Amino acid sequence: MLAKTKNKIVSWKFVKRETYNSWKDFFEQLKGHPDVIVCDGQKGMLKAIKEVYPRVIIQRCQFHVLQRNKVLLTQNPETRPTIEF
Repeated sequence: MLAKTKNKIVSWKFVKRETYNSWKDFFEQLKGHPDVIVCDGQKGMLKAIKEVYPRVIIQRCQFHVLQRNKVLLTQNPETRPTIEF
């Protein structure tokens, strides 16, 4: 897990798995309150963010959005646009 600000790492934590509890511990030890968090949308992370920072703006990383959409659209295409994609 990693937290960055202005191209500097402000915190780092090794964990066996990225779980709600590991993310909650990670966010609770950070100083300050972020205005925005950009993340990959992992469920445990989202739950922890909403609990620790209830008013923060959450944006999903565009790379992960595109990657997920590509997987969903091309696994079993049924419509013409998804077949052509």
